[in-house]
Amino acid sequence: MSDPGLVFLSEELLLNPSSSYCVLNIYSILPATAFENGTAAPSEHPICSLGLPPLRNGNYISIIDCKCSPNPTAQDAFPRHVPDSMPFIEDPKQAIVVFAITVRRNDASKEWNFLMVVHRRALLDLVHENITDNSSRPRVIPWNKWGPSIVRWLPSLHGAPPPSWGQRIFELDNHTLHVLNFNPKEIESLLASKSSYIPIVQKPRSNIFPHEGAFKDVLIGRLPCIRQQVRKEVEADSAWFDGVRLLFEGVSHLIPDSHFPLTYQIFRLPKTQRVNIASQL
Repeated sequence: MSDPGLVFLSEELLLNPSSSYCVLNIYSILPATAFENGTAAPSEHPICSLGLPPLRNGNYISIIDCKCSPNPTAQDAFPRHVPDSMPFIEDPKQAIVVFAITVRRNDASKEWNFLMVVHRRALLDLVHENITDNSSRPRVIPWNKWGPSIVRWLPSLHGAPPPSWGQRIFELDNHTLHVLNFNPKEIESLLASKSSYIPIVQKPRSNIFPHEGAFKDVLIGRLPCIRQQVRKEVEADSAWFDGVRLLFEGVSHLIPDSHFPLTYQIFRLPKTQRVNIASQL
């Protein structure tokens, strides 16, 4: 293992980035029954590796962190912890994996922070198409063969993966909540809707990401997404998300001179999403 980031692609596939080799390594995890007779051993070598974009001379990747929620379940079973009152859950296979990548100059004169977003389902498909036997040398798939068509590059505000759940990312920028949606069906529906209720919707202006000299070549990512800005009802300093609720730490516009946590509830609607205050803690 290289960097601390770990993401389960499935019950038996584990992704671990390697900043040293500029790849995303994917390992096979044998089921527990395979170890019962004492002859099986965990895989020490990746079964597949996905190359990252080549860096400009004099640059190196210092760290790669990653996250993906919710996690897959054993044999795709329905999660036991989900209450009966919850009308829907996010499909773990369709969830997005968010990578936070930090690039630095060798002389420490410059640092870049990026986010790379890709669906877990897309990575699973890549593994199944390019898997190799554990005993042979793992295949390294070059970046231009797998990445540009299925990822989206974004600037990183804090150098770490932001809160995400399912196919959405949540970011606080200038005390305003931004929701980045990567669900293709919802994107199509939101862009086609003429409802005045829907918050500001922005599409990426280009599939070319301005990396400002971090990488060697032009950086392309074609994964569709939209950005929605949620109305400012709280001057939030920080935020947490549990899949259903957003918890802000900040000052409410609704209650003068207040400074305590506020909980926001996300409601699923047929063609859009709402964010309303549910309660105050």
